[in-house]
Amino acid sequence: MRGSRWFTLAVLAAGSFVAVLLVVLASDGSGDHVGQLASDAGFLVSSLFASVACAAAARRSGGPLRRSWLLLAGTAACWFAGNVWWFYYQFFAAAQPYPSMSDAFYLAALPLAATALLCFPTPRGRRSLRVRTLLDGLIVAGSVLFISTALVLRDLLAAATGSWLAKSVFLTYPLADIVLVTLAILLIVRTRSRPPLYLMLLAVGLISYAVADTAYAALVARGSFSVGTLADLGWICGYLLVGLAALSSSAVAPSQPELVAPVSVRSSVLGSVMSRNATTRPITSSPTA
Repeated sequence: MRGSRWFTLAVLAAGSFVAVLLVVLASDGSGDHVGQLASDAGFLVSSLFASVACAAAARRSGGPLRRSWLLLAGTAACWFAGNVWWFYYQFFAAAQPYPSMSDAFYLAALPLAATALLCFPTPRGRRSLRVRTLLDGLIVAGSVLFISTALVLRDLLAAATGSWLAKSVFLTYPLADIVLVTLAILLIVRTRSRPPLYLMLLAVGLISYAVADTAYAALVARGSFSVGTLADLGWICGYLLVGLAALSSSAVAPSQPELVAPVSVRSSVLGSVMSRNATTRPITSSPTA
């Protein structure tokens, strides 16, 4: 009951925070400097919130669930560190290099987030459904790749300039974001039943982050990106949703009693032909603190 009350308060606070930023960024009376300051403050506050919330969820959980939240806490910590450097470049540095220290932290967050999504346990399903789930996942991955190539990647490849390092960093963002979106969708597809609230919030949050990241690369390629616009809310909402996912009661005490870790294609195929007597040991998590 207490945890539910805190989660409700966190949702209200996050919603109010986004509403204030929405008004400031959408206001015609706000100057560029005001919009930049509002966006940068939003980046810092929301990414710090996600880092603390994920670390708290890791402390209160156990097994693979604890490992996943630790990875996400590291992801959010990289986001926060990257945003600190971004704030420094925006307001204190004479010029911002590319790639910069902020890029180093943002890029470090991507493999951590992808690994966390792969490690999250999901509700147990019948073995006959696992191969179908994996085939659905391949269809999702192919669709995301096709759409991204048609809408974004072609323009980005043409716009990539500078040194080989700058080109590599510039193109790594959208490619890694495709992987992140695919894994986030698969996290929901794997459940096959109604997903727990924390999985829904987590998937939507990471998709919001990845879409904002890809939009940033597309705007930079067209020379029209600027800090302090409504587009910045994609990152901020992504950070907040990840933090709210970690605060959900189901994040450390899933409603489904039996959970299994994600399986690979080979293990799924082998599992479908194994004897029905073979069982998977259920993963348990510690009670909510």
